[in-house]
Amino acid sequence: MDRVLSAVAALVAGGCVVLLLQWNKRRRRLTRSVAQSEGPMSRELDPGLETAMYRMGKKGCLNLCNALFFSTKEVLKEETILLALKRIGLRHPLCRMKITEEADGRCVFREMETYAVDFSVSQSSDWITEFERQMKTPWSADKGPMWRAVWMPQVPTTYTTESHPFQTVLLFGFNHAIVDGTSYCKIFNEFIDDLEAIHHGDTAQPLSQPLPPGQRNPWVAAKGEVSDVNPECESKTSVIPLELDKDLTQKLIQKSKAKGATLQGTFQVASMAAMAEVLDCSLDGLRWSSLVTVNLRRVHPEKLDSQHVVPYFGGLNSSYLLPPNWKDKFWQCAREVSESLHDDLPGAIQRTMEGWAFQHMCGISPAMLTLNGSRTENYMAFTNLGNCNYLNRPDENVVQLKARFGGSAEHERGHTTASNIMTLQGRIC
Repeated sequence: MDRVLSAVAALVAGGCVVLLLQWNKRRRRLTRSVAQSEGPMSRELDPGLETAMYRMGKKGCLNLCNALFFSTKEVLKEETILLALKRIGLRHPLCRMKITEEADGRCVFREMETYAVDFSVSQSSDWITEFERQMKTPWSADKGPMWRAVWMPQVPTTYTTESHPFQTVLLFGFNHAIVDGTSYCKIFNEFIDDLEAIHHGDTAQPLSQPLPPGQRNPWVAAKGEVSDVNPECESKTSVIPLELDKDLTQKLIQKSKAKGATLQGTFQVASMAAMAEVLDCSLDGLRWSSLVTVNLRRVHPEKLDSQHVVPYFGGLNSSYLLPPNWKDKFWQCAREVSESLHDDLPGAIQRTMEGWAFQHMCGISPAMLTLNGSRTENYMAFTNLGNCNYLNRPDENVVQLKARFGGSAEHERGHTTASNIMTLQGRIC
């Protein structure tokens, strides 16, 4: 395998579990309120995380990219796609911003004088190579916008059905200063709705949301700015999709249950071994630490209703010494990790609930607080974003999302690395 393994992400799309390699992510969210904007918008970037993410993204690092595969009843026209893309910026002000660097070093969001979508068409049939190229492509921040879309009509047909025989492939790239995992899931959901509506003749323009305020992170306030990317570190990105169809997925679930392990423990041990091989380091005496984030709504539904934006929490750290002969003891290792996670979960939940008021007072999510503080300690972070309804649309819809691949570019802070396993449907946890 000639591609460098960055990490693993698990996405559930339709009847398939899609495993994808993904690198180090941070999260911010867009506001959910909707209001009509009046006049040009602007505000200073948070001098901590937002500014650091912008600067790393400007160098071609820490960009969030997604490849979306749609199956459609009819061929989608380019003008339909472009109009739906334009609505993203009309609705979300951060998606029509440019970033200017002032003489005093401050970075400021300023609304583009003339909003336009950064849209292009690639005739390549190799979406993985194009995906990697987009992730490493720097931004023209002083011109805007800080996101782009690439249509790839020549990619071989893969994700279609008899009722939806046509395929559309779009690559999205975002500078991490304007979106996070939660907000671009929301953007994709709206984008699919817009494709459907425009196809049926809808011409109404969406109202603009207000520009979300900067969110001060108490970690940054106490410790100073997040360190910038190592200037000598080359931006590297690789994507290695591995698909498990429905039958193989069921076999994996049954095998894990038969061996007394959870899927969380199974994937965690497999990821440890994969990372060790890619980093070319000896397994002998090497202890791996990871962070698990869990959907807290399922644990405390009476305290967290649907109005809460953040559905997950952080705080469950796991440490494990993977033996050199792990291949012979794989399921034993998976059971031990599973038992450790199970035993530690009640205490992690209690600590999280006790800190809930403080975290909300600071305007940050529990996951963000924990991940920012432990990013350099863990090789792997497991995140459950909850159910994403855009993966399961009614059969009568013209547009169906059949697969989504996503990740962010590899970057380095000192000698630390991190990676992420994400589940969108909660089935790999």
